[in-house]
Formats: sequence, C-alpha cells, structure tokens
Amino acid sequence: MTQQFILDENIIILAQRKADPQGNYDATCVHLIDRIIEICHT
Repeated sequence: MTQQFILDENIIILAQRKADPQGNYDATCVHLIDRIIEICHT
C-alpha cells in the first residue's frame, strides 16, 4: 500500500528557516521532512 499525505506549506517554510512559528531556532520540521524522505523514498 502506498502512503499518501499532504504537507502544509508552512511546514516547508519552517523547515527552510529552521525556526518555529515564533522565530526561535527549531529543527523539528527539518527532521520531519528527513524522516518522510527516508521512509517514503527508499
């Protein structure tokens, strides 16, 4: 079964900035995208 999901554009923006919505350093979105790539694009 193929996994499908929709990422909110804000996740991509926050990953690029490595920040949370308040502007503080936060790499959570980067880690999320890394995991998605690791799991879905083997």
